[in-house]
Amino acid sequence: LRTQNSELRTQNSELRTQNSELRTPNPEPVTRTRWIFFPAPATIHSAMRWASFFIWSIVGFLSGILGCSVGGLVGSFWPQTVLAAAASAAVFGLLIRQWRLAIIAGAVAAAITAAAFPLGALTVTPLLAWPVAGLGIGLVAFFVLRTSGAKVVVLLLTPVLAGIGFGGGAALLAFIGMMLNDSELVAHFMLGGAAGFGFLVLGGLRVVTWRGTK
Repeated sequence: LRTQNSELRTQNSELRTQNSELRTPNPEPVTRTRWIFFPAPATIHSAMRWASFFIWSIVGFLSGILGCSVGGLVGSFWPQTVLAAAASAAVFGLLIRQWRLAIIAGAVAAAITAAAFPLGALTVTPLLAWPVAGLGIGLVAFFVLRTSGAKVVVLLLTPVLAGIGFGGGAALLAFIGMMLNDSELVAHFMLGGAAGFGFLVLGGLRVVTWRGTK
């Protein structure tokens, strides 16, 4: 009888183990399905990264508008370009919580842009100052990034994003003004360009700095 009882207990434990295995779902198909249909964001950390990307882009958008608006009160296209670039560069330092860098970045971007604007006016076009301003911000980020790959990417990426951002923003605002038959809105194409400049440059910098800063 004792032997039979031990055998029955063994069988009951095996049945319980089988039942628990049947109740436990296999997570592998769910995980595979999620990666196929919803590849990003796969984790909470990556979702927070994308949220910060949009925050940086919006802050860059607003800083470009603010700098260009203040420059418009001071003078024409030259102060608008200089102050928009300086504001975007300073905001980059604030976003990575380096207050001294914000001051240095704003000064460097303003100096480079101030020199590039008249030089571009004498050669090709004064609008050349916008990609140069993006390069100035990239130079500041160069000394903050950790990896050499990120440093190379930021130097190549920021001038391109700056040119595309300014051209796209200016064209979009001018197009909206023409559609609304509003000549004043078309005349403020620099405001749209500055907004696009800050939007793309700061958004691109956020993607590059995902690997961390010093």
